[in-house]
Amino acid sequence: MHGNLPAQAQRAIFPAAGSCVESKVILSCAGSCVESPRWFAELARYLSKTKPSATIQYLTAEPERTCQTWTADCERPAIPKADVLAKLIRSSEGRRVLDYIMRGSKEAWWRDMRTAWIAFEEDKKRDLAVNQRVQQEFEF
Repeated sequence: MHGNLPAQAQRAIFPAAGSCVESKVILSCAGSCVESPRWFAELARYLSKTKPSATIQYLTAEPERTCQTWTADCERPAIPKADVLAKLIRSSEGRRVLDYIMRGSKEAWWRDMRTAWIAFEEDKKRDLAVNQRVQQEFEF
């Protein structure tokens, strides 16, 4: 048998239940996997300073109200489940998401990946410049 818990009891069992907004979003890692309990809201603002919740909704196809809960400007907003983070990493903004999450990391594999990305970007710029010069030479 089950029933509704009073709000005070609910906050005692689930500390995040009464903070910021009443939400049925399941919390994951509750701030222990990153420095700030507001990390997801801060990530959303990193991706879009003007419309963070709309950006998260666009990239993940999650419901609008849920995205607003995750990006709320309060002390302890709700944090989405890992599948939402996976959607963000697999989105068009995946590199920026990963950059934000890994900021400050000293892991060798991360340094190698950043170095490879930088080299790739430099190669793309060089190739573009060469292509532009070739096109200019063949114009009449």
